[in-house]
Amino acid sequence: MIRVKILLWTCLVLVLASCDKNDKLEDSFSINLHQTIWQGTENVYEGEDIIDTEYFVLQFFDDYTGEQIITDEYYNPVKKWDFDYKLTDRILTFRGALEGKWHIIENKNNKITLQYYTPQKHIINIVRQY
Repeated sequence: MIRVKILLWTCLVLVLASCDKNDKLEDSFSINLHQTIWQGTENVYEGEDIIDTEYFVLQFFDDYTGEQIITDEYYNPVKKWDFDYKLTDRILTFRGALEGKWHIIENKNNKITLQYYTPQKHIINIVRQY
């Protein structure tokens, strides 16, 4: 009986020692967009084929507002749109530009991937610049 208790305590200690409160999930959805700038592309799909691509820069000024700068493929500015946004769990809701509720499907290494259906599939990839 003592051997069983020692074995259980040893297992418990090993499990607790292997857990670190500073461990982060590989695909964390905690995103701070406040005062950041992102370069992005939006691809529109018809089935598996890309039928349209748009290039842009997103500037998030605070926790609620920002600006989308539509660009050419070389990221030269073409026009600007102001937007409001709200981040709730894995949903990024835009009003004014990129209108709609976008699902965050990836958040890794300063790159975020968003997905939306209109009914066509739209995929946005943004990469943090600043």
